[in-house]
Amino acid sequence: MKRLVVAAMAAAAAVVMTAPSFAAPPAPNQPAQSTGAKTTAAGKERSAAGVVASYSADTRMLKLQSGSEFKLASGVTTFPRQGERVTVQWKHEGKERIADRVTIAP
Repeated sequence: MKRLVVAAMAAAAAVVMTAPSFAAPPAPNQPAQSTGAKTTAAGKERSAAGVVASYSADTRMLKLQSGSEFKLASGVTTFPRQGERVTVQWKHEGKERIADRVTIAP
């Protein structure tokens, strides 16, 4: 009888010790997928096009008629006028949209 109890306990211990090996293996680390967009430390660079509703040289804020607002980065030297059609290359920095480049359409 004692042998039967010892054998049963040994079998139970063997099952408990091997149980973790039946668990699903952890998923391997997946590399980041490229979306093809240019990226920067702050995020993806994006583009917007439209007609200028207003531009303030004091605050360097550009507003399009669509309602989108952008703050021009210090390196931007193109200063659009109201009514001009523009393309803006921008990215998020915190909660602001920072324009890296403004191109005036001909």
